[in-house]
Amino acid sequence: MLPDSRSELVLRFDGLVNARDLGGRRRAGGGRTSYGAFFRSESVDLLSEMGWPGAADAGIRTVVDLRQLIERDRDHHARPDWVTLLAVDLDGLDNQTFWKDYRDNGLCGYLPHLGAMPERAVAALSALVTAPLGRSCSTARAVATGPA
Repeated sequence: MLPDSRSELVLRFDGLVNARDLGGRRRAGGGRTSYGAFFRSESVDLLSEMGWPGAADAGIRTVVDLRQLIERDRDHHARPDWVTLLAVDLDGLDNQTFWKDYRDNGLCGYLPHLGAMPERAVAALSALVTAPLGRSCSTARAVATGPA
């Protein structure tokens, strides 16, 4: 089912201001990604107690947290017991050579990162496709999943 407007891709959960349905993206082989299957947002640390029921109503059951360990360690917010949390460090800040070159040469986007550390993206995508049934959401560079 396609949304009636682009504004329907925005998820309105109390505490989050940048949550989106990733449906409708063009696929390399043709067609588009399914709506209501994968979502992205800023850190779900910001999701209020009143926001979690909205996530449940959207079918989100798994949060794939793509933040660094140091960022996740600062998060002491409670999560509902129905949420599965999977953590994958996407950045790989331990690869100091890559990050120095990235900063010094004005690189931007994920393509240089993907070329230097493809295993990071593979780990993130693997977490999404192997998540328990239900939709998934990523946080602070994280994603959520659901049935397609």
